[in-house]
Amino acid sequence: MVFRRSSLATAFVLCGTIASRAQECIPYWTGVPVSVGSPMAVMHERGTDQIFTAGFPDQHPVRRWNGQALVPTGVVTAGGSVSLHVLDDGTGMSLYHVYSLPDGSRGMRRLMGNNRWAEAPAGMYVSSPGTWMGAALPVFSTSRPGIAGLYGIKYADAPSTPAIINQVARWNGTEWKRLGGVVHANAMTELLVDGRWNLVVAGEQAISTSKPVDVVRWDGERWHEMAFCPGWITSMTTWDDGSGTSLYAGFWSSTFYPPLSTQGILRWTGTEWVSVGGGVYGTTSQVGSVLDMKVFDDGTGPALFVLGRFNRAGGPGGIPANNIAKWDGTNWHALAGGVGWGLSLAVADDGRGPSLFVGGLFGYAGGGQVGGIAQWVGCKGNRQCYADCDNNRILNANDFQCFMNRFAAKHPHANCDQSTAAPTINAADFQCFLNKYAQGCP
Repeated sequence: MVFRRSSLATAFVLCGTIASRAQECIPYWTGVPVSVGSPMAVMHERGTDQIFTAGFPDQHPVRRWNGQALVPTGVVTAGGSVSLHVLDDGTGMSLYHVYSLPDGSRGMRRLMGNNRWAEAPAGMYVSSPGTWMGAALPVFSTSRPGIAGLYGIKYADAPSTPAIINQVARWNGTEWKRLGGVVHANAMTELLVDGRWNLVVAGEQAISTSKPVDVVRWDGERWHEMAFCPGWITSMTTWDDGSGTSLYAGFWSSTFYPPLSTQGILRWTGTEWVSVGGGVYGTTSQVGSVLDMKVFDDGTGPALFVLGRFNRAGGPGGIPANNIAKWDGTNWHALAGGVGWGLSLAVADDGRGPSLFVGGLFGYAGGGQVGGIAQWVGCKGNRQCYADCDNNRILNANDFQCFMNRFAAKHPHANCDQSTAAPTINAADFQCFLNKYAQGCP
């Protein structure tokens, strides 16, 4: 769609002092108005990426973000939202919503077509009040040949079976079949090893060996030990930084096995864990922790974005970076003023262009105030339009009103010049907005 600019808005612009030269595209922060701590998920639906979020107990706990508003996805029984998952049980990708009930038990529903919800297949998700005995939790799915399927954690069926507690299992369409091998599994991903796809699993304890091992891989037939990671792994992903695809692990840091155990993120070379540019660091805790990672291109090329608890990237002497940073394979980069306490990352396009969404328990992003979900809008595809504040593909007076409302609310979108010194949102941002409006949009 071609952007249109109204004559009224043009008149507003002409009243200011406008920079006539075109300005380069710069990624910026904005936000989605949801409850703080809301779970978040992204699923490809209706030909586009759809962002879903779950709020607190009400009649519409799951909503779809359309770039301008949160739209309910049908009425479901009131209950507390626990988490959202995008999984393939063998019948195609679906959005699953885990919810709590007053008796302490939990259930799982699947979003069907036409905003209809249906209970997950019997036995796929099991929860009993006050106990995890017999519980099953799906956590990861893949379509890779040799390991295709839905994987989860199957807890002990009874107190008398401690040897099979918390083991990895695969869903066969009607029930979970344990693969064994891993206890307390907490992160999964896929990795190509010697031309064969493997399921990589991190856990508190792994296959019995003569040395400590907490990361293992399943080649579709048997387990293979990998290595001991000096921290509690929270997320894993793979990325090619130009020298080949590697496995990256983000983890809660400690001072038990310095220096690697304090860095929050490591790369697996195929034989050992190595530092990722010094990792991340917190000046107060003297360690840095990573909770989630995503590969994303914000216009400067694919890079690994990491989210966690830190205020420097690149070790104690690294660059200032508040809880989120970008690793390009060689150097660390900050994302403007960063974010507060984020929990998860997702990549999607809500009409503004490819974006990185950050969900969590934070109150700020990029020098502004936001609750629930922050959005780092990139430049890839030449579709970003900062001046289109209301995201309707039309530049007019409404965008001026939108910007003024956000300025008054100290919203991160109003920090147009991305200043980091207080006050971050000031009069210079008005001039910056006028300049970007005059520049127009693709």
